[in-house]
Amino acid sequence: MSWINSLVHSWRVVALVLLLVALIGPWVFEMIMVPAQYKCSAPYVRLEGDMCGEPKSGLWIFIYLGGGLMTMIWGVISGTSDYNDWLREAAFILLILSTLVLPVASTLLNLKKATRRRRVFNLAVWGWASVWALLIMLDRLHWALWGLWLFIFLAAGVLIIDGIALLKRQNPVVNNVNSG
Repeated sequence: MSWINSLVHSWRVVALVLLLVALIGPWVFEMIMVPAQYKCSAPYVRLEGDMCGEPKSGLWIFIYLGGGLMTMIWGVISGTSDYNDWLREAAFILLILSTLVLPVASTLLNLKKATRRRRVFNLAVWGWASVWALLIMLDRLHWALWGLWLFIFLAAGVLIIDGIALLKRQNPVVNNVNSG
């Protein structure tokens, strides 16, 4: 398994590219109500009953929630928002944004210089992000969204390959005994 350690940098570049592709792909539906007797016109698709949805990318989520966070901050500054409501909504928005932003940042950090702490942080970030992506998948409407699926499979790959690479680097004595 020493091939994993020798190719881990290349793997991170591939993972970063696939992560960007996954974020460009569809993650959620922006839903509108259209009575069942009417047809949903493109780009909307019929989801359930009276609901149609337009697939939206992970980047759209980032932009949409980032704008919402800025609006809420302005509401607190100007005094037009309730602080408790703002705090609850801001926590949710930051939670979702961390799922989208932290894997990119962590992977970029490990491309520059992969220390043990950064590797452990990278595994924690990808684990965190995969849990939230799986929670999105609990809603069966999201099963058809390939961007979210790619992200989940990519997270599993990162956790497996980086986890094995981290374990192999932690046990150099075991590596020498097995190779000789």
